[in-house]
Amino acid sequence: PGLIGRAMVVCAVVMRGVNDMRARAYMAKLARFVTDLSLQCEESKAALRTMAADGGPESQKIGETLFLILDRLTDMEKPALLAKVFAGYLCNKISREELLRLAPAIDAAFIDDLHALRSAKEPFDRNQFHWMQTLVVAWLTEQGVPGPVGGVQVYHLTSLGRALSKALTE
Repeated sequence: PGLIGRAMVVCAVVMRGVNDMRARAYMAKLARFVTDLSLQCEESKAALRTMAADGGPESQKIGETLFLILDRLTDMEKPALLAKVFAGYLCNKISREELLRLAPAIDAAFIDDLHALRSAKEPFDRNQFHWMQTLVVAWLTEQGVPGPVGGVQVYHLTSLGRALSKALTE
């Protein structure tokens, strides 16, 4: 075969390899999601069975959102975090709307900043502003009014950030 034919064969082999890697990566993310301990408690399992039996549009929307977000995640720690948020929904700690908003927020945020948010307590001190500033783009924090002394910029959790914190508390 000519040069073009060989190039096409090489492209086909590369694409097959890429598809195999994508499939393996998705399966690894899915495994981390479903095996997270937060989804193993009886309350979560019962809620999942009820949701599966219902099969209504709400269950379908949640399933589609989780499927698409899991596919997009670029950090292998995030599926477990997403599982904890889903378990928070199943255990009625957060609403359906909060779950659907938190899924893309987790995708958009840097994992270390999510860990910092998870372990932080309000009121926040000045040493925490570096991660709080970056979580603005994920809708988890917002800028507050600069303080009267020295005009120091302050950040606060948004209602979505508080929902994430609530979902992650054991």
